[in-house]
Amino acid sequence: MAGSIPTDSSAVMTVGADGAGNEGVSLALQDVRVYYDALTTAQIQTISTSSPSQDVSPISGYSSFSIGQHNTSTAVFSVKEDSIPEPTEVVYPTILNLKGPGIILPEGSTSFSILASETGNGIFEFQSLQPVVIADESDTTSIAISRSFSNQGGVYVHWAVYRSDGVTLATGDFSEVTGSVLLSDGESLADLILTPVDDMLPELAETFVVVLTGLSGEDGTTPSTPTSAYYINTPPEQNISLRIEDNDSPYGLFQFDTSLVPVPDTQFVAAATTQPVISVSEENVNISIQVVRAQGTVGETSVEYFTSSLDASGIGADRDYINTLGKLTFTAGQRSQFLTVTLVNDLTPELSESFQVILSNPTGLSGKPSLGIGSTINITIQPSDEAFGVFSFLSDSLSRVVRE
Repeated sequence: MAGSIPTDSSAVMTVGADGAGNEGVSLALQDVRVYYDALTTAQIQTISTSSPSQDVSPISGYSSFSIGQHNTSTAVFSVKEDSIPEPTEVVYPTILNLKGPGIILPEGSTSFSILASETGNGIFEFQSLQPVVIADESDTTSIAISRSFSNQGGVYVHWAVYRSDGVTLATGDFSEVTGSVLLSDGESLADLILTPVDDMLPELAETFVVVLTGLSGEDGTTPSTPTSAYYINTPPEQNISLRIEDNDSPYGLFQFDTSLVPVPDTQFVAAATTQPVISVSEENVNISIQVVRAQGTVGETSVEYFTSSLDASGIGADRDYINTLGKLTFTAGQRSQFLTVTLVNDLTPELSESFQVILSNPTGLSGKPSLGIGSTINITIQPSDEAFGVFSFLSDSLSRVVRE
């Protein structure tokens, strides 16, 4: 009948070796169904294209009700056991037609689910076990999660970020410490995105553990066993180490402070955002300048300093200040120190002139401190010795007699 146009009529089915059904032959018939009424085109298409014959037995049948019978008739279906990975499938038993009087209500169709089997939704793990390093907490990082064996069905992969003890959630260090990543039907890879909290507070390097904590189906079904539909590969594939390096200068960030009041060791000082400038008088021969260890104060640290000319001179007979260099050492927890620069107070009239003091070469016993925009200070020497002149009347003009 292949290729023919179906018509509604009676028919004779002959079974045999020739067209007349002669010569005996043994045949195995499968899915032979007889319907009392003609099926619609939609019903025929459903039966031919969506048969669950690989999963359920039987796929067709009938129920009999005697005259006056009002009770139910039970259809029993058996799920076929195989070793093929399969996602959760839904089967829709449907009442197609009746022999005898009666009607089929809209409730003439029902459904049941065959849960995923043979790890039909896949095995999940981190794609790489290489430790992840975040150089700066303002950076985000992505960690790939892979699915193997089967990529059928949508699955949520649940994760969490713990501190190095593997027990305490890393709350405060990441914008999210728990969450889920969806691998949709057909997908084998997805990225877990982690965003550290950029709090601008000095912190030493910290190590965390990212863990795959569980799975759930996108369709909301619960597997018949913990591993029948999907599972997470056993450790270490479900754990990965993540490290955030030293950030926000825990060993200190050296900069100048224009205040002459010492900054207390217990006071937090943030990194400067502008270069400091001071103006001094030549008569103030010794200038004290405060050097502050901003951000963290971990361990013993040191910083060198030196003067550098702009239009003021630090050498020669006409120098305006004495070239200076030196080194300051800060103990653990110490916040500030002062250095001194000497000006030359001469009698030469001069306009304003400037030079700089620059911090350099920060070092530490435990870790290296840093330098910020405030590590250079501009010093302006104010005009001196009547640089703009002295004005007075001439002596013969101090007293005059004039007539009206």
